[in-house]
Amino acid sequence: MIKPQKCKAVLTYKELVSAKVYEVRFTMSEPQELQFQAGQTIMIYISPGINRTMSIGSSPQNTKELILCWDVSPMGPGAHWLLDHKVGDSVEFMAPLGAFYYDVESKRKAIFVATGTGVSPFRGYLETFLPRGEMQEVTLYWGLRYEEDIFWRNIFDDLEHQYTNFHAHITLSQGSNFWSGLRGRVTDHVFANPIDIQHTDYYLCGSGAMVREVMERLEAIGVPDKQIKRELFFN
Repeated sequence: MIKPQKCKAVLTYKELVSAKVYEVRFTMSEPQELQFQAGQTIMIYISPGINRTMSIGSSPQNTKELILCWDVSPMGPGAHWLLDHKVGDSVEFMAPLGAFYYDVESKRKAIFVATGTGVSPFRGYLETFLPRGEMQEVTLYWGLRYEEDIFWRNIFDDLEHQYTNFHAHITLSQGSNFWSGLRGRVTDHVFANPIDIQHTDYYLCGSGAMVREVMERLEAIGVPDKQIKRELFFN
């Protein structure tokens, strides 16, 4: 277990990668390197009494840089903080936090279910454990609303081309007539195929409503709690 610590970093990259999501990169300054595990989070100090917890999207193999994806559409204090900060500004946060870990000891296949920026820790998992050969068959189901909400698609496409045991599916609940991919709620696609209860682990990250629904449906068909891991981004 890596003990959390107060950290300082420099904002070195901030780009809008979808209609409402920024990719953000912090380069560590104090300490100069941060040890963490894939799936963990950082808690950013926004203002006195206000913090924001964000999943790390990058692999822990890079200890000097953290990659985050940040949805600014709620336009709350966290969004205003990000929009006000510029490349070169210093930031402070506590890290690493959280325990949304991938079970490398499991011999079961894995299904990742995400909505919105809840896909962030799954990028960290995939870029860490696929190259090491430490993943069985793994499938990502990622739910968004519109085409303009999609980001990091090239990353998941590249991983899918490199590793035959990884499959990614994006589904849009309100896609346009030009969208040729999956449509509808992500939960419907997760349960569209027969569930292999004994040989599948489930990792859920995103909206509280999605996480609760998938958990309830998995528990109803007898999937053991130890095979369901979750991280709620918002209620």
